[in-house]
Order: sequence, then structure tokens, then C-alpha cells
Amino acid sequence: MSIPPTRHGLHAFSWFVRQMSAVVSTLANVRKPETLVDERAASNAFLMSLAVEPDGRDVIDEAVAQVASWLRHRPKAWDPRFDGNGFQTDRENSRDLLTLHHESKTGREFRFRLTEETRTQGVWRTQLTVSVPRAGDPWLALQVANSHGRWAAVPRLATNLLDTLRTRDGLSSVTSKPLIVSPGNAEDFLERLTDPERRGLYFVAGSDKAGIDFRAFAAQVGRWVTQVRGLGQMAVLTPEATAYVAEALGPSHSIAPWTIRTFHGDVDPAVRSDGFRHKWLTTDRLVRERDDVIQQLLGRIARRHASLTPRIEGYAAVDRVLRRLEDQTLVESITSVPLADPAHVKPHQTTSTADAGAAGAEPIVTPDTVEYLLEQAGATSVPEPPIDVRDRSDEDSRAVVDRAPETDPTDLAPRERQAALQAQLAQARAVLDVVRTSLGLDDLTPESLTALAARAAHVDAVQANVSVFQSQLAERDSRESELEARVSALQAAYDNTQLDARVAGDAASQLRDENAYLKRRLAELKDFEAAYGAIPNEAYTVYPDSFADLLERCGEFEQAGVLFTGNENEVLVLDEHDTLGNAVHAAWDGYLALADYLRARSSGLCSTGVREYFRETPNGYRSMPTNKFGGKETKATMERWGDLREFPVPIEADASGHAVMEAHFKLAPIGMVSPRMYFLDCYATTGKVYVGYIGAHLTNTMS
Repeated sequence: MSIPPTRHGLHAFSWFVRQMSAVVSTLANVRKPETLVDERAASNAFLMSLAVEPDGRDVIDEAVAQVASWLRHRPKAWDPRFDGNGFQTDRENSRDLLTLHHESKTGREFRFRLTEETRTQGVWRTQLTVSVPRAGDPWLALQVANSHGRWAAVPRLATNLLDTLRTRDGLSSVTSKPLIVSPGNAEDFLERLTDPERRGLYFVAGSDKAGIDFRAFAAQVGRWVTQVRGLGQMAVLTPEATAYVAEALGPSHSIAPWTIRTFHGDVDPAVRSDGFRHKWLTTDRLVRERDDVIQQLLGRIARRHASLTPRIEGYAAVDRVLRRLEDQTLVESITSVPLADPAHVKPHQTTSTADAGAAGAEPIVTPDTVEYLLEQAGATSVPEPPIDVRDRSDEDSRAVVDRAPETDPTDLAPRERQAALQAQLAQARAVLDVVRTSLGLDDLTPESLTALAARAAHVDAVQANVSVFQSQLAERDSRESELEARVSALQAAYDNTQLDARVAGDAASQLRDENAYLKRRLAELKDFEAAYGAIPNEAYTVYPDSFADLLERCGEFEQAGVLFTGNENEVLVLDEHDTLGNAVHAAWDGYLALADYLRARSSGLCSTGVREYFRETPNGYRSMPTNKFGGKETKATMERWGDLREFPVPIEADASGHAVMEAHFKLAPIGMVSPRMYFLDCYATTGKVYVGYIGAHLTNTMS
């Protein structure tokens, strides 16, 4: 685009006024950056923090090399600098990068963070922190999170770091592939499994010689644990090692053949009850589910554990130091942006400068400069300059004349033309005064307009830094909101646990008193065998070990009239959260209580519904604590979220195949999950009870 000819300055000036008016308008309406959505699914984030065993290499240099290689080999390659503190922006791909270096008497630290904004998936953040303390081993922490709480797969950067550096968790080396355990290294494996310093999970698969090729099984386990890399350790036991480990750990902590068991930290084989903490995937589950389902399940277990486990020792202190340095860097980036020299403003440049032209040439604001300012300010179009008919061919002139107003001065007599030009000049001067006042200029000269362009470029650079600052503030606000929600959930869970403990304690005390009384009565009746003899095993309740086990065994209640009609996947997810088995035990107690309710109805000992049965349970029949039973939902909950409580049932219970269920058991206080078990009492019509849902707490007015 070229500037209009100077001999026709009135046309050029009118065009320029329109251009500058558009600049003023758009600069006043610069779009603010979008506020990040609160991250509510923390367990979907990837959070890896591991120690690094020194081997003579500089850990920070190695980490920087891996980050640089990772960025260069991504679909949208980038080759930024890593040698200073500050932000770098790739506007074309909507991403920015932060690098921080810090050194003090306690050691050296490095942080890299890549922030990428997408149209459909929100904002992705990848952050790597590396610390090399003066005393102690180096460590690194890598986290990948999404502003919409989307699943963060294991990044290639994590795998590269695991393969390049000698990372470890406690005594155990952490690599990207499972460890094969044979009798030769079984003792070393046991030492690492029971290491009290281990923070992450240990996923262990067992085997035997029952006709399955071990190498094929080990390769399959490697595929199942691909989403565990960096978050936990993985091992596959040979048949001989499986037997050796089972003998060493005992039955409560052994790994059954063709299963995967998840071991938390502080494994104590001497305490039988400690075995309840370490869940496993059964052979049936591994065979029945698709590979991607197993991958996601193990990955979610590992991510949830990482999100609830404190970071590696020293991380909190380093994070505080680097955050302060980041704040300082942000403030400096905003306050220290230099105002460009008006003589060196070049179109389509914001932060760099260039020569204005030949020596002695006066700088001017060209249409290209104004177009660039409009572009940066968000304008969608740039007005075209007026077309002068005397600069066009005859054919073009005819087309222009057809569009020209009837009062065009070129069509008038000389005196009338002069009057028209003077009127246009007066109008232009009035517009000029408005533009000058709006822009805060004493006069419109090439120098003042060029200075204005420099100031606009300065505003653009500052606005970019402010956008980064706002993004960081939004991220911290999201983290604060998430932490507040977690604290509230944990407080509620603690309060509920205290209540459950009190109720359970009272019930246990009552049972002890009743037991002592019955033993005395039996002794008085000379039935010493019943009073003091061994209790047969069939008298004890055998609880399922997991919700997967519950699904396999709930068919035991079908003959009693209690049928499960819900979605099995909703049930299986609970195994990720019910680490101590409290919820699955409560669900089994619920099944037993409902079966006894139907038995009491059939025998005539109860003629009312479930609520009354639990209030006045006949002697010898099972019940549920009143604080565990909810007979109805609130009216507000059903009005807003009643559809969430509609579950499948057989057509003999409801012709539509679905029914609303409000009665439920509160299985266990587990944070935001706090599982529920919904059921429908159809004794009056079918003589059965249908369990339509066992899963995470459904939305209500308290959610």
C-alpha cells in the first residue's frame, strides 16, 4: 500500500484521519486475555517428582538439553533460548515460555514452563523444576496440567528424562520400562518394595507356570503400564520369583499369579491388616477389559496418588524462591519495556528497531504503519485511501466518477470549486482538532505522529507482558480455589469419619456387652461348648477385597432377592479411591442388610418399608447405622438433578426399564468421591430390591 500523492494532500489527509480514528477506537478496546477455568480434576494432571543420582554430569544442563530437544521435535517446532530469566512469546501458535535460573549459597535451581492456549481444550501448562542443592542429591519435578481438567498423558519429555538421567524414588531406580524380577534379584526387589522412603506406587505383576508364555505376559504388562511412567515403579515377577516373594511376604501381601497388585508406601508384611491397603486387578478383570481401559485405570490410580502425595523434599522451599523470582521478572518485564525511538519505528515490528531510512530523511507515519497498529490492536479491516480520478486510466476514471458525489470539486466551476474546497478544508480542520484532542497531541506533524506510532508499539509490548501476568494470576487463583475446595472436602470427610467412628465404637461396645451376657447365660445353662468353644469360620462375614470382587460376588444375593442392575464401570472406578476397603465393606453390609430386610418381610417380622425396618430391626437380623442411610433426597436436589438418579431396572419392576431411586447408603467419607449405593424397594410388586447405582457421590445442593 502506498501513500496517496502529495499533490493531492486533501484526499490523503482525509484518508489519514479515518485511519487514525480507527486506531484510537481499536486501541481503546483491546481484548483482555481469557481467564483460565478452574482446574477441578487434579487427579488427571501428570505430577512427577524424583531424585536424581549424581553421575558427574550437570543435571540442569542435561534437563535443559532434553527440554530443547523436546520442543524442536514437536509438531510445531520451537527453538527458544534458555540462558536467561524471562518470557518468550510465539504469538502465531498462541504459546509463551518462561525460563528462570537461580543460584544461592544453598544451591542452583532452574524452571521452565510452557503455556499453550488452544481453541477447544483450554490452556495446557508444562512445567519442569530442577534443583541441584549444595548438600544432598539433585531432584526434578515435572507437571503437566490442563485448565479444563483434561487427562494429561505421560509426556515424551518425561520418558526422555527417565531414559537420560538416573532417576530414583527412595532406593528404587525409576525407568520407563518394567523391572523383570527373578530369584536372583528378588531380595533386592523386596528391599525396595518395603523401603519406607519410597513415595510413589509400586505396580507388581505375578505369574506362574500354568501354560502362559511369561515373555508375552511381561510385554503385555509393559503396555498396560504405559500411563504409569514417572509416577510409579513397575515390576513383573517370573513364576519362580512370584513363589519366592509370596513366601517372604506372607499371604496378606503376596502377589497372585496373573494379577497386578498396587503397593503403597510403608509396606509392612508383619501386619496382616496392612495388606488391605494394597489393591490388585484380578485375572478376570485383566482378561475382560480392553488394553486402553487397563491403561487408563492404572494411570488414574497413579495420578490420584501423585496428586495427594507431598512433592519431593525441598520442592516447597524451591517453589517459593522461584515464584518470587517469577514475580520479580514479570514486574520488570512490564515496567522496563523501553519506549521505542520514534526515528526507528518500522512497520510490523513491536520490540525490535530498524533504521528509519537514508541519512537525513525525515521519518513519516505511512499507511503500512497504521495498518500494523490496527492489526495489533485487533481491527478487522483497514479503510482504503480515497481514489483520485486524475491518477487513473480513462476506464477506471469512468468507474470512479460513477461513484463520486455530485458535489466533487473537480466537476465545478473555478469559483464554486474554491468554495467547495474551502468547505472541505474547514471540515478537515474540525476533524483534525478532534483527532489531535483525542490523541493528546499539541499538533499533528510527522514527528508527533511517528512518536504516537512508537507509543502504540510500546503499549502493545506492555500489553503482551500484562497478558502473561494476568494468566499467572488466574492460574494461582485456580490453584487457591482448588486447595480451598480440597480443604473443605477433607474437613467434611474428617467430621464424617469422626461420627462414623463414634457410631461404630458405640455399636462395638454394645456387642461386647451382649456377647458377655450371652456367654454367661450359656454357662449358666451348662452349654460350655457354645459359651467358650471356637467360633466356626462360617459364622464370620467374608468381605470382598475390592469393588471388582464385589461385582463378581454380588450374584450371591440374587436368590435372596437383591439384584444389581447398574453400570459396572461406575463401580470399578471406586477401587482407585477406596484404598482401605472401608467403602466396599459398607456396600457389602448394605447388601446383607437388604437381604435380611426381604427375609424379614417374607417371614412376617416386618410389614413396613426399609426405613422402618432399620429403625426397628428384628433380633437376629442385620441393619445399617442410621447415619449411613438416606431414605429420600431433598426436593431441590430432585428438581435440579433428579435425572441423575434414574437407573436401569427390569421391565417387571418398571415397563420403561428405568426408575428413579432416592433411597441410598452412604458408604464412606472419601473426599469429593464419598461413594453412594442407590436402591429401589419393590417388595410390594416383585418381592425384590434393585441396586441401581454404586459409585461416586452424585451432584446435589451441597456439591
